[in-house]
Amino acid sequence: MSELPVNWIRMNIGQFAQRVKRKNSNQSCTNVLTISANEGLISQKEYFKKIVASKDTSGYTLLENGEFAYNKSYSDGFPVGAARRLRRYPDGIVSPLYICFCVDQELLNLKYADYLFDSQWFNSAIFSIAKEGARSHGLLNLGINEFFGASLPIPPLSEQKKITEILSGIDQYISLQEEKLSKSVNLSFVLADELLDSNEFEFASLSDIADLVRGKFSHRPRNDPAFYGGDYPFLQTGDIPKDELFISTHQQTLNDQGLSVSRLFPKGTLVMTIAATIAEVGILKYPSCFPDSLVGITAKSDRSITEYLFYIIRKSKERLKSFAPQSAQSNLNLEILNAFNVPVPSLGIQQKISEIMRSGSDNIALNNRYIHKLKILKKGLSDELLSGRKRVKV
Repeated sequence: MSELPVNWIRMNIGQFAQRVKRKNSNQSCTNVLTISANEGLISQKEYFKKIVASKDTSGYTLLENGEFAYNKSYSDGFPVGAARRLRRYPDGIVSPLYICFCVDQELLNLKYADYLFDSQWFNSAIFSIAKEGARSHGLLNLGINEFFGASLPIPPLSEQKKITEILSGIDQYISLQEEKLSKSVNLSFVLADELLDSNEFEFASLSDIADLVRGKFSHRPRNDPAFYGGDYPFLQTGDIPKDELFISTHQQTLNDQGLSVSRLFPKGTLVMTIAATIAEVGILKYPSCFPDSLVGITAKSDRSITEYLFYIIRKSKERLKSFAPQSAQSNLNLEILNAFNVPVPSLGIQQKISEIMRSGSDNIALNNRYIHKLKILKKGLSDELLSGRKRVKV
């Protein structure tokens, strides 16, 4: 990365941060937290809808508001894991696998630290000191001393605060746009609910009104040339767009050999997640393959309409989640899904609901694209500011 401005200095994490070793020895704190790269430190009850920690939490680390935890488990977009500050709650406990620390606020502004630990600087610093070789159980091979020995660039406090003000302003604007998007989504469902509630209807199982087929492809490593890199779009769980009706993007493709152990689902198939996340849905814009963590749902034309199925599954998400086994990696059994009872109004009412969903989806897609552009703009500006390539007046 580029050379630092003359008044910036490099510091090891251990020079501006101190490890937090405080244990939940008397198990007085029951707020078990997990690190979500996107949502930060969040209660397991809120994130998983259940507690997935062991019953004995005396060995867990007790964090106080403003302190950080680092999870060296990598995920898409976060190749070295994520370090996140406790912001939502006064305190909480985290797995002893996390590296916990507090920062010296005379050297590092707390809000600036949030951006620094989410920057390319942090990724590069961790990569440069992580041990070579295979990762263990999805965790980066990195010790505690090595983490605190990672070197990061630190500007003067006055410049940190100014950079934070700029990036926080963009974050607030993005949050405002996301709030508007959420209201738009809710409006579509409110209108559809009114149509459903104002009419008499029967109940039927999903298998009575649609055909459900689980994907047959088992996940393979992303770099497996025997399966990827061909002409057939391959859909994964994370590709299902949140709240949008249509699935239009794919991260990967399969070749003929990969396709031989899967199947190509046609355009117009409703796709639903049944593993890890439950009842995220979307309609294929073009033929796709997908793994057994997804189910393809095809409406029976004399009983149901695809957009109506999208609406009713999204409406039933929490109820569907309750049927999944109580574990961190939730999975919904296909037999349960087939037997799941849903309201079935006339095709005319379904058609009106479908029109609402389609119109709402167009607006949602437009807003999502705008928010995506804002996030790209913010990331680019963040890289420039945190590298010192773009300076601020203080």
